[in-house]
Amino acid sequence: MAKKAWLDFDENKLDLKTLIDDLRAGGVEPVAKVVGKTNREEILEMANSADALVSAMERWDRETLAGLKNKKTLIIRYGTGIDNIDLAAATEFGIPVANCAGANAAPVAEFALTHILNCMRRLSYSASGPKEGVWPRLFQGNELDGKTVGLVGFGNIAKNLRRMLSGFNCRVLAYDEYARPDEEKFNVTAADSIEQVFRESDVISLHIPLNDETRRSIDMKYFSVMKPSAYLVNTSRGGVINEDDLVQALREGKLRGAGLDVMTSEPPSMDSPLLNMSNVFVTTHIAASTYESEQRTQHMLAATIIDYLNGNIPANILNKQVFNA
Repeated sequence: MAKKAWLDFDENKLDLKTLIDDLRAGGVEPVAKVVGKTNREEILEMANSADALVSAMERWDRETLAGLKNKKTLIIRYGTGIDNIDLAAATEFGIPVANCAGANAAPVAEFALTHILNCMRRLSYSASGPKEGVWPRLFQGNELDGKTVGLVGFGNIAKNLRRMLSGFNCRVLAYDEYARPDEEKFNVTAADSIEQVFRESDVISLHIPLNDETRRSIDMKYFSVMKPSAYLVNTSRGGVINEDDLVQALREGKLRGAGLDVMTSEPPSMDSPLLNMSNVFVTTHIAASTYESEQRTQHMLAATIIDYLNGNIPANILNKQVFNA
């Protein structure tokens, strides 16, 4: 009997042809069906009928993981962030978890750079003018050349952003909690603390995961030391920012503006002050959405599933210690 992979996606909204074709070529039968984020019964019904599953945003908390009958069922996230999966609980239960780290690093870095340039030059504001009959729509922006760009987190996406910034005459200040950035290899200045990044940078770009330690961690403590002329860009996860503090800091002029591709709640409430500030630019969590990124991700998903179901331990398993039990 063929192995099965559950894909928590709607084929009518996301083109899964590459993933489906790759899985079938590897002897795995895909089943695409969307379930609710918190519908535990339906999540487990689908997961318990499969040997591997491609996770969207369904919640894998401790109780749901405990209901997984086959504790060797592979859970692989469509993308990089695994904030919907309790990795510690999965590891405790012996459930392997993987992601597609690196597959969307370049497009997310491109989008972070797009937000940086838009904040500084207000491209979106100016571009909307002619359609509204306003010409010229002027805004005296700032040049990126000669500025300090601060990177909080220095993983694959931040490294790609640093590469893209090489065409600008920028000082790049980088901080990573887990490993001090190699200054010579990446042509960066390694910061000693997050506070240093916020204090010295003209633009801060966030590239950190969402977990218990980082949730709402970017707050007034950091906003209060920013240059009043500085901008904040976030293409990681909305939940890492304390949005109430950000609103207050913007109103008090502690920073000049923000570019956000992610929000704490998605979609955000239309009452959110961030949606009604002229110096805040919000996009709809689309940084990774390119054709090329989707193809890389789907190839990686299929290759990981097939490799695992053939008895191997794929390199992108996040909790390899489950195989030592």
